Amino acid sequence: MRAGFEKKITVLMAAAAPCVLLGTVLLMVLAEVPYQTVMILLLASGLMSLLVFGNIVRYVNQNSALQERLALAQKGKDIVTGLPDESEFLARLDVECRRSLREFTPISVMLVGVSSERLAGTPAIHIAETLIRAVYRPGDMVSRISETRFALILPATNERAVELAERCLKDLRKLDNDEIISIGLCTFQPAAGLTAAKAISRVGGLLEQAQTEGGDRVNATAEKQVDPSVIYTH
Repeated sequence: MRAGFEKKITVLMAAAAPCVLLGTVLLMVLAEVPYQTVMILLLASGLMSLLVFGNIVRYVNQNSALQERLALAQKGKDIVTGLPDESEFLARLDVECRRSLREFTPISVMLVGVSSERLAGTPAIHIAETLIRAVYRPGDMVSRISETRFALILPATNERAVELAERCLKDLRKLDNDEIISIGLCTFQPAAGLTAAKAISRVGGLLEQAQTEGGDRVNATAEKQVDPSVIYTH
């Protein structure tokens, strides 16, 4: 709040400076001050006006960018990539786990992690675009759940999930980034006890194992199929 207030004061003071200078020039003309002095002051006034205009444009652009980021954050979106954030991911994962049990279909969850502690804006956008191109079904979801992790929800996906993960890793290797990419993947069967918390914990462990082993690999597992009667409830 204080920073925004200081910016406004700076802009207002800068905007007032040319007006004061022009008024001074007018008084000097009326007082018959030498022509050269008046021209120098007029030139200074013009330069000051350009500077003020630049400051105002920069302030407006910064304010617009801030408003856009705030709007994305309020919508549950990552402010860099525009992907759903962690809260949206967890909410959707909870819904899909329930749907998996209800419709007796498997669900695959994938976590994509990078080796660096922080991921700059441009590399993050490139990774997001690559993952979005890899999944094309309407029910699939790509999200950014932390600065260095992306997550994918793949409903009704079973044996093809590993193939998708390998393809994602191959495409991510082609990016001109220094980060080492690792992927954790698990296909869950619609068994009792399937929850969003269980899914994210299991896949998180697989991702961490892949990173511990050097990264640049897919660490995948799949639960065995179960009989529908195991999970049926009234």
